[in-house]
Amino acid sequence: MYTTAIFIAIITGIGKALEKAFKIDKRFLPLISVAIGIGVAFLGQDGFDMSILETILFGIVLGLSASGLLSSFSSIAYVTKRISRTATK
Repeated sequence: MYTTAIFIAIITGIGKALEKAFKIDKRFLPLISVAIGIGVAFLGQDGFDMSILETILFGIVLGLSASGLLSSFSSIAYVTKRISRTATK
């Protein structure tokens, strides 16, 4: 159970690092997160008894979860900045 949360955090971090390092457009981040998720799922497959199709599906779920997590944090940061600007005026 905790392994999935760790995988999602790793994928989120790698995706954000790639975005900053290579100046990747934000619209491609979900696709990159899914690709990283599939790779991480294959690397972490030893602990799970899954077929190749199940591993690919697990990787897609990991990547999309990481993408949603990153999007949520971005939205929260935006709203927090807006609130702090109006509070200081």
